Order: sequence, then structure tokens, then C-alpha cells
Amino acid sequence: MVQKVFKKLLFAITIAALVISSGACSKTTAPVQDKKITIGLMSDTAAIPFILAQELNYFKDEGLEVEIQIFQSAVDRDSALQADELDGVSSDLISAGFFKESGNTLLITSRTECEYKLIASSASGISDISQLSGKKIGTSTNTLMEYLVDTFAESKKLKDIEKINIPKMPARLEMLKSGQIDAATLPEPLATLAVMDGSKEIGSNVDLGIYPGVILFKSDFLNSNPDSMAKFYRAYDKTVKYINENGLESHFALINEKLSFPESVIKKFSDIKYGAAVLPSEENVASAMDWLYKKEFIKEKFTYDQMTYSISTNK
Repeated sequence: MVQKVFKKLLFAITIAALVISSGACSKTTAPVQDKKITIGLMSDTAAIPFILAQELNYFKDEGLEVEIQIFQSAVDRDSALQADELDGVSSDLISAGFFKESGNTLLITSRTECEYKLIASSASGISDISQLSGKKIGTSTNTLMEYLVDTFAESKKLKDIEKINIPKMPARLEMLKSGQIDAATLPEPLATLAVMDGSKEIGSNVDLGIYPGVILFKSDFLNSNPDSMAKFYRAYDKTVKYINENGLESHFALINEKLSFPESVIKKFSDIKYGAAVLPSEENVASAMDWLYKKEFIKEKFTYDQMTYSISTNK
């Protein structure tokens, strides 16, 4: 009798232990919904919708806590990323390829609409891209800017162009203004500033059908926070709709404070339009990977699925 009772007790303890163990396992494998998102953005027009989403409380309305850090230097942004201070960053397709090659787990969650332009110096007399053959073009080598120069050169069959490496964009802008180089690649808002100083826009990434700016997030953060990321992009899309309907004029002071755009430049973007968050096209990703592979910066051409992460914003 005692033996039977003991067996029943042992069986009950075993079942209870299995239930507890199962519950513990489910807790450790379930996604952790971390509502705090820290994103590092460059000081360019791509940052504006995120800045306004914060200002208009659209992130807060979604129940999100979002910290935005603005960087003037990609080096500083990448340092913060490596120090694990950021969950995501604004970057570009070329940098995304470099990150992937180095073993970094960043994935593309959307493209951005910051324009990158080819600007001719007023002293050069150049009014068309076809006139760039044999000319000096200021850029930064092994970056998005060189990729765009090479793509322009290939599409327009330019010959003997001389690529001058000028990594610091303010210096590149100054050399363009002084006529030390014939043309330069510049992002907004520096491109608009150059044109306001007398230089001439002769091409942009839009002319090429290339939208190289992207938002990258760490894959472990994406996998652990699907609901938070959906809310993040719902707030972004809501902000885009607001900007397209209302313009930016009433937010000039905020943009100047957060992004340090000169007031005269900000006014040029009063009627800027943005699109809802989407992934870059497969063609754009393939083009960037082809360039990196041909330059021997990556050992394999990463596929679209390897580079991107699709987020559904449906409730």
C-alpha cells in the first residue's frame, strides 16, 4: 500500500516538473516585446519624417518609446552601432553590403528618399553630364558616392574621368565652390546649398532610378520586437501623410534645431514629398551588390532575401 502511494506521488511530482519545465521553456523562447527603439540618423532630409513622428507624438500614440540620435559623421554613427548603443541606423546599400561582408547582422527594413546629386562647379562651364569626360569629380572612394559616380559614368559612357577622394563633405563642397574640382557628388541638403552658391545640378540618383538610402536594424532586435517594428513604421507612414498634406513650413525651427540645416536651405524643402515606407527594389539591391563584387569588396553577391527584412504594418 505504501509502495502504491509512493508511486502515485512520484508520478505527480514528475508531471508537475514537466509542466513547470515546459512553462519555463516557453518563456525563454517567446519574443520579448521591447518597446524602446534607439535609432541613429544622419543629418539629412531622410531624417525629417522620423524627427516629426517624434514631435507629433505619433510614436507615443502607438505606445512606443523611440530615442533618436543625430550624427554628422558616418564614422561616429558606426562607432555607436558597434558599441551596441543603437538598434537601427540610416545608411545606404553600399554600406549594407560592407556590414554583411563583415558578419554584421543588420538587415534593410526600408529605403529612404534622401537625394544624392551630381553638382557641377560654376567655374567648370559644365551644364550636362556628357561633358564630364576627362574632368575631375570630387567624391569619397569605396562608398555610395563612388558607386553613383561609376553608375553615371557607365550610363553616359563617360571616359577618363578622374575621381578625387575627398571624404569630408564640407571640404568637398568648398573645393567645388572654389573650382578646384569640376564636379562633386553631394547629398541633400548640401547639394541644394551648392546650387544656391552658383553651382549647377546635372544629375541625381533619381535620374538613375536608384534609391540607395536605407534604414538598417539588427536582426535579433527585429526578430524579438515584431509588434514594436510594425508600430514604428505605422507612425512613420502617418508622418509621411502629414508632411505631404501640410508641408514643413511650420516645423522649420525644429528641423533647424535637430538637423542644423541653414534656414535658407530649409525653405527649399517646404513642399518636399515622401513616400510610405517600402523596401528597396530587388534591382537596386542587385546593382549595389554587383558593384561591390566587381570591386572585390565582398566575396559573394548577397541575395535580396539575405539583405532585407519585410515588416507588415497591418493591425
